[in-house]
Amino acid sequence: MINYRSLKKLLGETSLERKCRLLFGVALMILITTSFWMYASRTRQLVEAQQVARAHSLVPEILWRKHMQDFMADEESDPADDGNEQPETADTQDDAPQAVWPVEYRKKIRDVQEFKMGVTWDLILAGDTPADDFAQESLLAFRSSPNEDKRYQIVENEDSVRELHYFEAIRPYPSCLPCHNGANAVRFAGEDVIAMASVEIPLTEVDNELKMNRAILFFFGTVTTIVAMLVAYIIVRYIIVKPVLHLKDVSDEIARGNLNLRAEINTGDEFEELSQAFNRMLRHMTTVNDELRGVNDNLDAKVDQLAQANMELFRSNALKDEFLATMSHELRTPLNSILGFSDVLSNSQSLDNRQKRYVQNIQTSGRNLMVQINDLLDIAKIESGQMKLQPGALVLSDLVDAQCSQIMPLADQKNIELKVQYPAEPIPELWQDSGKIRQILTNLLSNAIKFTPEGGRVRVTTAILPDDMFQVCVEDTG
Repeated sequence: MINYRSLKKLLGETSLERKCRLLFGVALMILITTSFWMYASRTRQLVEAQQVARAHSLVPEILWRKHMQDFMADEESDPADDGNEQPETADTQDDAPQAVWPVEYRKKIRDVQEFKMGVTWDLILAGDTPADDFAQESLLAFRSSPNEDKRYQIVENEDSVRELHYFEAIRPYPSCLPCHNGANAVRFAGEDVIAMASVEIPLTEVDNELKMNRAILFFFGTVTTIVAMLVAYIIVRYIIVKPVLHLKDVSDEIARGNLNLRAEINTGDEFEELSQAFNRMLRHMTTVNDELRGVNDNLDAKVDQLAQANMELFRSNALKDEFLATMSHELRTPLNSILGFSDVLSNSQSLDNRQKRYVQNIQTSGRNLMVQINDLLDIAKIESGQMKLQPGALVLSDLVDAQCSQIMPLADQKNIELKVQYPAEPIPELWQDSGKIRQILTNLLSNAIKFTPEGGRVRVTTAILPDDMFQVCVEDTG
C-alpha cells in the first residue's frame, strides 16, 4: 500500500498538468462510483420492494383461487342430482349459505385456473407443518404476534437462482366466520390465523434487468469519465498550464540575459494580472540593474582613484623612509662628532665652571637629539615592517631599577617623587627583548616626568598576570 510519503513524492515530482489530471480523475472516479453504486443499490432495494408488493397483491387472488378450487371440487362431488345429501356435509350446508353457479361461469372459472400467474403459491392451513424452516418460523411468529402479518426473505435455490419467499398471515374477516365456523368446523376468533399464504417469485428476470441496468450505468459512467477527463485535459492544458509554461519560458530567457523579453498573456483573468505583475517586476529589475551598473561604474572609478592614492602613498612612504635613513645618517655623523668633542672638552682641566656648564649643555642637547633621531628611525622601521625582536634573558627588576636611576636626575630637577613598587613574590627571569622593553619604559618615564607638575609623584609597579603575562605600569599625577 502506498504511504503518505510515497504519494507526496509521486505528486511532488509530477508536473502541474499531470497532478491536476490525476487528482481530478481520482476525485471524479470516486464521485461517479459512489453515486452509481448508491443508485444501483437503491434501485435494487426498490425492485425487491416492488416484488414484495407484488407478492402481497397476489394474496387476495390466491385466496380467491383457493376458494374456487374448493368450490369446484365440492360441485363435482355433490350428489344433488340424485337427491341424496351427504351426511357429513348436511350440517355445513345448513349453516353456510350455498351459491348456485351457472355452467358458463363454472367454465370460465376452469379457464381462470389454467391462467398462469408466473409464481408458485400455496396456502398453508393453521394446523399444517411447513417443510421450510423459515415458513415454520413465520407461521409461529404470526400466531404469537397479532400485529405481524407478513415476512419474506430472498434466497438462492439449487440452480443458483434468487427467489423471493413471501409469507402472509390469513386472518378471518367477520364475513368469513359463518362459512368457516360450521357445526363440524374448528371455531376461529377474529384475530386467529386460519392459514398462511406462501408466494415464491423467481427473480431471474429482475436480476437480468438489474444487470442490464448496472451495465448501462457502467457504460455511461465510463463515457462520462472519459468525456470529463477530456474536458479537464483541455481546461488544464490550455487555460492553466499554457500561461504557466509561457511565464516559465519568459523567466528562462531572462535568466539567460534577455532582459527585453516580456510576458504576453491575454486571458482576462488572474493569469493576465500575474503576467502584468511579472512585467512590472521585470521593468523594476531592469531599472535597478541600470542603477546598480551606474553605481558599479562609480565604484570602479573610486577604486581606481583609491589605488592611485595608495600608489602615491606607497611612494611617499618610500621617500619618507629614504629621507629618514639619509637624514639619520647625515645627522648622526656630525652629532657623534659633537658628542665626541664635548666628551673631550669635559675631561679637559683648563675649563672654568662656566665653560664646563656649556660643555654639559652641549652633551645633554646632543644626547636628546640622538634619542629623537633613534625614535624616528624606530618609527620608520615599525611602519615598514623591518623592526626585529632580539629576545634574551631578562631580569625585570634590574631593568626597571636601571631605567629609574637614569631618569632620576630629571625627576630631582622638578622635585618629583619617583617610587618603584615590586610584588611580594619575586618575578622570575623573562625571555624578552631587553632593548625594546628598556626603550618603552624610558619613553613612558620621560613622558611622566615631562607632563607631571613640580612636586608631583610618579609610581612604577610590576606584576605577574595569568597566561604567562607580565605588566609594567607607570602612573603619574600629571
